[in-house]
Amino acid sequence: MNKIPDVVGFELKRALEMIEPNWKTSIKETNSPKIKEVTDQCRVIKQKNMEHHIELVVSYF
Repeated sequence: MNKIPDVVGFELKRALEMIEPNWKTSIKETNSPKIKEVTDQCRVIKQKNMEHHIELVVSYF
């Protein structure tokens, strides 16, 4: 199995493309209370690597 890439800062779509298909991935969403509406700009703000699992926290900008 290859090394897990660091995808923090990448747009969610690109981050998921970079992660190999053999990794299980979960996504948690968070929003700033100052943002009133969700935009299309979704980026990874935190990544937690576990055995055969990656948890991504994403936020909309």
